[in-house]
Amino acid sequence: MEKTFGVICEGPSDYRILKRIVSVFFRGNDSFLSCYQPKQLPSGKSDFGGWQRVLECCKNDTLKEIFEFNDYAIIQIDTDRSQDYPFNVPHYGEDGQLKNYELLCEDIIKKLNCLIVQPEIQINRDRILFAICIHSIECWLLPIVYIDSHKSNTNNCLETLNHAVQRQYKKMAFLNDRNKNENAGIKVYDKIISGWKRKTDIVTSAQYNTGFNAFVKSLDKIHFNES
Repeated sequence: MEKTFGVICEGPSDYRILKRIVSVFFRGNDSFLSCYQPKQLPSGKSDFGGWQRVLECCKNDTLKEIFEFNDYAIIQIDTDRSQDYPFNVPHYGEDGQLKNYELLCEDIIKKLNCLIVQPEIQINRDRILFAICIHSIECWLLPIVYIDSHKSNTNNCLETLNHAVQRQYKKMAFLNDRNKNENAGIKVYDKIISGWKRKTDIVTSAQYNTGFNAFVKSLDKIHFNES
């Protein structure tokens, strides 16, 4: 039985990564993803993204639209800017200590759930999957290209990823915020995520990032033989 997913995420590169994860994870079963944020423009490029737009989509009718046509919604957001207004989820607790990543994930999901107040969405809360990226989705990719402790890095992950790309994939572009959603950047991401070939590859990578692991566990609860 086919399962469909509507995705709210920060940007086109995030969507490509999520699409790869879901398609590989459920290989052998029919699954289909549609990106609701950022929206595809007539030019073929994508509309503005970012964490602010993800928060807005939790409050507006985007989720209502998703559940009209899909079985599940995926909400992806990075944690690197969670302390900024109006996100307002601090990395430090009231005791002044840095939160562990499990607690940070929980607090961010609570924040997102607080924004989702529409009654018609409340009854579908168990169909919302959260992809909380600590501290960016590029951190999820590090286990593909590293075999050392860099696999579990959560800071400066784009820079760390670039080091591996320049070493392993000759003549590939150097990723940055300007080109990551252009053709040159897309080729780099596609080359990296092609390293996820089987479900076990996804599960192995996920163990190095708390948010990734939680997302994979939520995928694992989906059964395609449901009536």
